[in-house]
Amino acid sequence: MLCIVFLLQSGIGLILDQWPRTLSGGWDPAGYSSALWLTVSLQGMTVLWLLAGARGRVRPAA
Repeated sequence: MLCIVFLLQSGIGLILDQWPRTLSGGWDPAGYSSALWLTVSLQGMTVLWLLAGARGRVRPAA
């Protein structure tokens, strides 16, 4: 899990670096927006994947 989190953080940093820095030295808000939407999209796809897997399971008879 630690490796996955490291890769995700590095990916967010790469996305932020696609926009030029602001005059104050910070990152452009458009970069933050793009990184946030990518993160939300990945989480949404994960939820869909988990739901699809749960539907395929056979429940034991009671």
